[in-house]
Amino acid sequence: MQTEELLAIEELAKSDPQVNELWEKHTTLKKIVQKLEAKAYHSPQDEMDLKIYKKEKLEVKTLLLKLVEAKAEI
Repeated sequence: MQTEELLAIEELAKSDPQVNELWEKHTTLKKIVQKLEAKAYHSPQDEMDLKIYKKEKLEVKTLLLKLVEAKAEI
């Protein structure tokens, strides 16, 4: 995400529970992905988990950005 997007999300997360929930989820998924990627060896299960977490993280990010855009238009 770009800096202005991050700032908008962090600001909205303070006052909007839905944005806050999505932001928390995105942050958690990001940490999980980073932890899995940092492993020296990836088992087939690790690879599958990594793919699932990355997809979920992207879905959450998309929802979050759409929500922020919608709030900005109001």
